[in-house]
Amino acid sequence: MYFCICQFKEIELMDLKLIDRYKTLGIGEVVDHERLTLISIVYHSTRIEGSTLTELETRVLLEEGLLPANKALHDSLKKRKSRNLKK
Repeated sequence: MYFCICQFKEIELMDLKLIDRYKTLGIGEVVDHERLTLISIVYHSTRIEGSTLTELETRVLLEEGLLPANKALHDSLKKRKSRNLKK
């Protein structure tokens, strides 16, 4: 499948319209994308190392400092070392 330049411009225009719509909804002001990205990085990097915590459990651990029930303390401690998220 090949695309011509006019199709790329059409896609770019659609992207710009979508970005404008996103901005008008104000989602960027409500959602802290940087914080979510940091939580996701911590979750995935420790998951690779064998952690059994879910992404939600990771978020609660990092933001609230609460250890999940029925999970290895080792998993929680690995993630708490990464707890340099600013509130």
